[in-house]
Amino acid sequence: MIWLTKTEPKASLAAAKYVLQGTQLLGETKLNIGGPTTPDGVILEELQREARKELTAKADPRDRMLDIFRIEEEAKALAQSRLKGKLAEAGLS
Repeated sequence: MIWLTKTEPKASLAAAKYVLQGTQLLGETKLNIGGPTTPDGVILEELQREARKELTAKADPRDRMLDIFRIEEEAKALAQSRLKGKLAEAGLS
């Protein structure tokens, strides 16, 4: 970036503005933030994925499509329970 400042100050300023907008430190941005934005949320999402895999593997293949909603609800509950356990284990609860 230093070489841009010496040769093209306008390009340097445009690059800095782009970076600041991209990190949402300047003005309006069009970046969509998807997924969790907290440490707990990131861990919970991973725990839900693991729980969903476990529950799907245990389900009867003939009833798997019928059980999707039940599995999803059970996966959320199981993930919440495991998150509480992990937080307690880390001394953060």
